[in-house]
Amino acid sequence: MEDQITRKDLAESEERITTQITTQITAQIHGLRSYIDERTHDSETRLLKAFHGWARTMEIRVRSADERISIIEERVAELERGRA
Repeated sequence: MEDQITRKDLAESEERITTQITTQITAQIHGLRSYIDERTHDSETRLLKAFHGWARTMEIRVRSADERISIIEERVAELERGRA
């Protein structure tokens, strides 16, 4: 009669299988979260680098425009002083 499977045997088997599946799913979820976190970090880094490059270029352009405006203002002031 040792070949008969009891309800207890079935319940224990079900519990082991459930535990194994849960462990595997949890590991896969953890792996996916790590993958997504890494990809998100990489994307943020690329975006920040691109924005920084754009900001530097714009800063140079603005600074250059400000310098040009200052030079023009000085020239206009000199011309106005010459007329006065």
